[in-house]
Amino acid sequence: MTAATQGAEAPKSAVVAAMLAKTTPAPAPAPTEHELEIAHLRAALAEAEAARQETRRLFDEAVTQRAEAWRRFEAASGRNLDGVSLADRATFDREWTAHMARKAITDATATA
Repeated sequence: MTAATQGAEAPKSAVVAAMLAKTTPAPAPAPTEHELEIAHLRAALAEAEAARQETRRLFDEAVTQRAEAWRRFEAASGRNLDGVSLADRATFDREWTAHMARKAITDATATA
């Protein structure tokens, strides 16, 4: 048996095996200032990504609500004898803006 292969063999006794199993690994070195900064930046990036996704979700929801409101407005406006919708986009835009302003005021006063 050579010195190189001696460490690769299994221990000959249960006592030696138990002693080898009990050895604890060396503690990991403390993170450097650079590693701490990278970890902080990764956490900030994850937080910003979560905020971006929430903003996108809210935007998509608002677009969907506006499209549904337009369909309801158009259906409620009726049609003339030629089948042309009587809905006016400018009127809808004014009404939608006023509705959203009232909703924002209600939401702001409800949380206060």
